Amino acid sequence: MRSWPRWLAAAAVLGLVTASGVAAVPGVAAAAPPLIQHEPMMPAPSRTPVNTSTDNSGWLSTNWSGYAITGSSGAFSAVTGCWLVPTVPVSSPDSFSSSWIGIDGFSNTDLIQTGTTQESFEGSLFYSAWWEILPADSMRFGTVYPGDSVCASVTEGSGGNWTIALQDRTDGINFSTVQAYSGPQDSAEWIMERPEVCAPDCELSTLADYGEMTFDPGTVNGGNPGLTASDGGEMLLTYPGGPIVSTPSGPDGDTDGFNVAYGSVPPLLPMSQQPTGTAYTALQPFRICDTRTGTGTECSSDGVLGQGGTMTFQVSGIDSVPSGAQSVVLNVTAISGTAGTFLTVFPAGNAVPTASNLNVSAQTNQANLVVVPLGSGGQVSIYNSLGSINVAVDVQGYFAAASGSSVPGLFHPITPLRICDTRTGSGTACSGSALGQGLWTKVVVSGCPTGDPSCTGSVPTTDAAAVAVNLTAVSGSSPTYLSVVPPNGGDACPSGTPAFSNLNVNAQTNLPNRVIVPLSPDQDVCVYNSLGSINFILDINGWFGNGSESAPGAHFYAVAPTRICDTRSVASVGYTTECSGTSLGPGGTRIIPVAGADGFPTPGGSSPPLAVIANVTAVSGSSETYFTLYPANVSLPTASDLNVNANQNTPNLVIVQLATTGGNAGAVDLYNSLGTINAVVDVAGWFQ
Repeated sequence: MRSWPRWLAAAAVLGLVTASGVAAVPGVAAAAPPLIQHEPMMPAPSRTPVNTSTDNSGWLSTNWSGYAITGSSGAFSAVTGCWLVPTVPVSSPDSFSSSWIGIDGFSNTDLIQTGTTQESFEGSLFYSAWWEILPADSMRFGTVYPGDSVCASVTEGSGGNWTIALQDRTDGINFSTVQAYSGPQDSAEWIMERPEVCAPDCELSTLADYGEMTFDPGTVNGGNPGLTASDGGEMLLTYPGGPIVSTPSGPDGDTDGFNVAYGSVPPLLPMSQQPTGTAYTALQPFRICDTRTGTGTECSSDGVLGQGGTMTFQVSGIDSVPSGAQSVVLNVTAISGTAGTFLTVFPAGNAVPTASNLNVSAQTNQANLVVVPLGSGGQVSIYNSLGSINVAVDVQGYFAAASGSSVPGLFHPITPLRICDTRTGSGTACSGSALGQGLWTKVVVSGCPTGDPSCTGSVPTTDAAAVAVNLTAVSGSSPTYLSVVPPNGGDACPSGTPAFSNLNVNAQTNLPNRVIVPLSPDQDVCVYNSLGSINFILDINGWFGNGSESAPGAHFYAVAPTRICDTRSVASVGYTTECSGTSLGPGGTRIIPVAGADGFPTPGGSSPPLAVIANVTAVSGSSETYFTLYPANVSLPTASDLNVNANQNTPNLVIVQLATTGGNAGAVDLYNSLGTINAVVDVAGWFQ
């Protein structure tokens, strides 16, 4: 849903937009704002820090704050950045702020840039997207609104031509222009600026109180900029000595973003960049959001999610999710979209990250489990890339702060173990028992599968409150859905139809979904099939304790989706990861370092990370295949995490133990069975 302030929504309905293409909010008469000019960095004449908490900043300026990196001539050919358009108040005197990314201007008078401007002028507010190449005046692309998620880029092309682009992901609008530019290309920036106002003479404006905003992620030349504290700079109102009117934080954990705040107090990094240890509470699943009309959820009045659109809904404080929850486990189902698309689930208030949770073909129903930190006000946002689509969201449980080692909900990872496979001859207790239409079956998840002498046990006969399993539907005779729930109080499976599904699958298709399900006292779960006859597989990845276990479990640290691995070429995707350009062949294995990557805790020491939660997407393989992820210091197990047909993009949430010893400590292995295929890995958090 659009989360504009009520007065701004009214302005949109009334069509109160100035002739210059800038969104205006009524106060008095909505006069057109004056011409503003963006200037090169104006340095303070001496480095006289007045804010000792940030005296490691590398520079002071009277018009810029943020981050700038420098290099030799020709060092920078592309820069990108994402942010949410900040909200500014009506003020007297008039005030102005500009959020932008660009190349040059740090130590010269050249500058190519694009961004958003937030202005209070003569009692009205104005928000716009713009681009500028000095010394020419800025040019307005069009209207944006406070809270919009925008991503901007400045990219060198051929023959001295550059593409300047800004995408409003909230409204699904793309602005772009191609212009000639011949600057030295020796700096790249992510800046909150106090622009000059020319009415008629040009002079520095009063900085608008923009509150706080986040630049994240940013790239240079298609890769991580590797920001350091010395790249940051503060804005002074007067010099020497201050006061400081705009202050950046230190770089975030993966050195590609930061916060910047109005005033002299350095802001904290986003909550998603400062995770705290949490424990899991499994819930009876309930539907919190369904965009289909008449479903009776908070999203039912929003209608379908349009192309490039973002919907936001409340999670904390709803039903049994407490206000203190820090992250939530959701089963997200994409329903009958008009085009092949992907969905990204992320903390409300953050920019849309470079990540995805669910890739789905047109006119298909498909689900995926998602673990996501709660954002502003305990809310979650979902972004849709293409077409229009309905979305249903079921809450499975939540992570909340915990202290000590003897609390319920701490995680115990294991090497993937196949505990149930209903196909004949599988060597498990379920062998030869395909599940018929409208039927339930009970599966004991403790112990070992039949005939596996190497197994050291999956889930203990005591101490386990919930289990993490990968559920794979195998070649059903009809389109259907599967559900996994705990038995009732008498250790019997339900007799009716479940209210919720975990996995929607077409006939003759192999498709997985991760499930975290509470356990009965007998350590068993119940599986339901809706239509036709189908085989299924359960692979165990670990369990959550009830607080009585003797060996301590691991706390969970949630982060906003972070892409650590994409095997596609840099040229095809426009960014770099540790796996770039390394497609997997048949029977191929890729080692993926997780601990120590992108600011995550390093391996070794007294408290290394033990497991990771990640969304893994198989991309356009040449053959039907499956992926298996497992600790990098063990042999390939009999298990799978992701089954995919040829030329399809299919995701699945993975919970996988990290290697704790050997030369690949902190890493996982990714195995591909057949054909050649690419893989994408987006981390949602780790256990430690």
